[in-house]
This record gives sequence, C-alpha cells and structure tokens, in this order.
Amino acid sequence: MKTAVVIVTHNRIELLKECLGCVNSQEIPFSRVIVVNNLSTDGTKEYLDSISDERYKIIHSRENLGGAGGFYVALQEAQKEEFDWILIIDDDAMIEKDYMKLLIQAGDKHPEIPAFCGSVHTQGKIDLSHRRRVGNPLIFSEIPVGEEEYTKGEFLCDTVTFCGLLLRGKTFQIYGLPMKDYFIWCDDTEYCLRMYEDNKHILTIPKAVLNHKTVLSENRGSLLMRIEWRSYYGYRNRYDAAKRHLGGWTPFVIRFEYRVFYFLSLLMCLSLRRNIRTQGRYNVKLLKDVLMDTKYNYIGKRDEYIWK
Repeated sequence: MKTAVVIVTHNRIELLKECLGCVNSQEIPFSRVIVVNNLSTDGTKEYLDSISDERYKIIHSRENLGGAGGFYVALQEAQKEEFDWILIIDDDAMIEKDYMKLLIQAGDKHPEIPAFCGSVHTQGKIDLSHRRRVGNPLIFSEIPVGEEEYTKGEFLCDTVTFCGLLLRGKTFQIYGLPMKDYFIWCDDTEYCLRMYEDNKHILTIPKAVLNHKTVLSENRGSLLMRIEWRSYYGYRNRYDAAKRHLGGWTPFVIRFEYRVFYFLSLLMCLSLRRNIRTQGRYNVKLLKDVLMDTKYNYIGKRDEYIWK
C-alpha cells in the first residue's frame, strides 16, 4: 500500500515542524511526503532543504500561489506516482498518530466511498465548520454537521475543507486537480462538489482526530462588518463553484444576494459612525469587483486582495 500526504506552507516554520512531526509519527507511515513552500521568508526554505528523508519531495514556489495554487502544485506532483491514498493538510494541521490507520480501516470497510476525513479539533473543541452538508442547493447553503453526530462511529457529509481530507488514489484519478486559480478559499468546496454532483459523499470518522492549531472564529458583528480581503475570493469562488456544479438558477440567486450586499453597503456609507462608513466603502469596492468578475467568469489572484 502506497500513501502520500501533501502539505502547503507559508511563513509558519514552527507549525510546519510540528505538523511534519505528526506526519512522521503515523502508525501507518507515509510512502511520500510532498511539501510546497509557498514563497516563505522565515527560514522555511532552509529548514526544508535540511531534511534528508528520501520520502520527502520539497517544492519551492517562486511566487505566492495561495492555498489553492499550492495544493494544485502538490497534487500535480502526486500524479507522477500511483498511490492508494492521498491525504491533504495545511501546515497547521496536527494529525494524531492513528489518523491514517482509522481512515484506511474505514476505507476497507466502505469500498464505495470515494473520500474520508476525521474530526477537526480547535482549542480543545470540535470545529463544526469543517464538515458540512449542502442544504438548499438553490442558494448554495452549506450546513455544518451537528455536534451530536460526532458521537457516532461515522457519518456522511457533502463538503469538507482540505483540513484532513483523505482521497482514494482512484478518486484522485477521476476528479483530478483542484482549481489553482481560486488562490484561497472554496477550492476544497469545489473539489467536494465534483463528488456531490456524482451523488458521492464523504465519510467522517470522528475518532480520527486532527488538531487544528488556530483559533475558533469569534462573532465580530454583522456579516457586512466582517467583510475583509479574503472575502473577495470567498464570494467569487463560491459563485464559480455553484455555477460549475449546481447550475440552474443558483448562480443567478447568488449574484442577486451579492447585489443586495452591495446596496446595503452603500447605505452603510451614510452612517454617522465612522467605522461603519469605512467598512461600507471597503465593501462597495470589493463587492463591485466580485460582481464584475462573476459576470465575466474571471478567476485568479488580484493584487489588491492578498495577504496583509
């Protein structure tokens, strides 16, 4: 049995070291470890170049490809060999030593299932946002699987993040590479929708635990007050994924939703509160760009929406 793990990293050398420590401690060892260094400037290149393990394939990107582009490059490298299983994780994902064993055991039990994942824990709690089901396809709503289902031995879901997604080798051969031009966000959702469109689901094994070294999201007010640079990719890519795989009226409904956000943001610009006016002006520009790019089907990195 041949297994591979693909990891994308960017300026998080200490997290990467811990991540690779977990990778190297798996009860079922990986046959190949593919790491894409996404133009890090914090010593990551030197650290990776010092690894002598022949299982490792290190790729240093010459530009910031984003998570989507990084996973594209990593999985493109994985295409050069035939693997039974391919695990996808970020550099802040710490898999327990039995993660692969538990998922592969589930794979042997359910040969009809194309992909598997474990539960994601953040700050000691299950982060429900990573495992979801498509609710109303018309508006493309994704509903997190409820916490009560994590008490079961397994459950099916429709879309998951690349935080611990395990693909069968034959699944990878069928569905191919992710959308590199998404840059960040929704590349994992779009990939899962390829399976969803074929009426295939992903099986979650809650006892397979991935500790996500980040912080749980906080309620920072209304949706329009939470729009930031990454929202551009989230909105644009969500539309593109829905258009590709859900079709019908869904793309029109999503663009109408964005127009409503745009109109409400214009009203924010009239507020007496400075922070609301500032946010409103930012929203107006971002949503204008989203509406323009969804109209002309543009996907790719935009220089004004990059890491700050």
